[in-house]
Amino acid sequence: MIRNDFENYEKQFYMSKDWVVPYSQIPKGSNIVLYGAGDVGQAYYMQLMYTEYCNIVAWVDQKAEMYNSWGLEVVPINAIKEYQYDYVLIAVADMLTAKSINKLLLSMNVKQGKILWLGYKRETIRTTTKQHYLLDAVGEEVERYCHINEIEKESSSYHEYYAKILADIEDDSKIVIPRVVVQLTQKCTLKCKGCNNLMPKFTAPKHFNKSRIIKDINSLSDKVDRIMVMELLGGEPFLYPDLVTILEQLRKMAKIDRIELTTNGTIVPSERVLEQLKKNKVLVRVSKYPKSTRLNELINRLKNNEIKFEILDELIWHDSNDTMARQMTPYEELMTNYKCASPKVCKTLSNGKLYLCARAAALYDLGICKDENNFVDITLCDREKLKSFSLFPRGTVCNYCTCTDNWREIDAGLQ
Repeated sequence: MIRNDFENYEKQFYMSKDWVVPYSQIPKGSNIVLYGAGDVGQAYYMQLMYTEYCNIVAWVDQKAEMYNSWGLEVVPINAIKEYQYDYVLIAVADMLTAKSINKLLLSMNVKQGKILWLGYKRETIRTTTKQHYLLDAVGEEVERYCHINEIEKESSSYHEYYAKILADIEDDSKIVIPRVVVQLTQKCTLKCKGCNNLMPKFTAPKHFNKSRIIKDINSLSDKVDRIMVMELLGGEPFLYPDLVTILEQLRKMAKIDRIELTTNGTIVPSERVLEQLKKNKVLVRVSKYPKSTRLNELINRLKNNEIKFEILDELIWHDSNDTMARQMTPYEELMTNYKCASPKVCKTLSNGKLYLCARAAALYDLGICKDENNFVDITLCDREKLKSFSLFPRGTVCNYCTCTDNWREIDAGLQ
């Protein structure tokens, strides 16, 4: 009986960083057919799915039937003619094998200029993968940072800031996290259908301990070199009684570039909170929902106090399902994880743990999914473990979520 050995291949050939996708020689965003599902092909596939550098329109191999039995989505070679593509990327290590495949592809009327084989390369993938994994998320945060601070994209200030970020990413000794969500409270003024953070599920919602939050933030800061954005979230963060203290603490931390607070527009904060929101590095994000009852009043107060803010008024949610496990295979969990943006840009800090996403934190607190693969203990883990979790986030939480199913779109903020 053939055993699904994908997990072993990932560990041996992807995480050990032996085979490297030749990123520099393939235009980003190309549609490619990946030829080969062996060791090199699986490493390439994992990297390209992980980094979203190219769109794999088909994965082909002569032994498609065998790889299908392993749970891999591989089709026979003659299926190539059914697809539109820019390149066929040959994923084998041996030159003679690559030449044989090249000859076969030519016989199938694939043009030589569309066939790529760039050799077997034993070299570190860490920096390469790290860059391509982070660049999209980092690029978005740089754009937002400059937009918020009214920095022109063509200006020297923009390029200086971007250069500093890229230098940190390229330095393999450093850890850069684009965005961390800090959960302040489970209490909320709304009960939104489809809430990805599952706030309506908490029958006795609570505020998280102020000292614990500060300890967690300091522990994380001690282990990383840069956090581009730290976002304060709930529930509804304006309900949190110690918000001023948290904001004061965050503003002192040089490793944090920007602080964001996301509110549902139902509460106007106190003068003490507004005073903190005036400070540098802080941005208020106001979600516009049907039940954002004090939206206009809140916006006026923010304007009058010259507080930086943005209105999130074109929100589309994806129904993340209830809390039932979907009985996914490990491979399906893995691919769902790679498609989802949350592990890349929404890691969540809560009660001493850094989770893959806010949903993972909620599922843990609800006692539904306590799998330790979904988080790291921020006080106990070392830099290497944190780096691995940051760059290669994996977990079973995807089994409890359908956010990557685009057909499950729902209106935001419905009660």
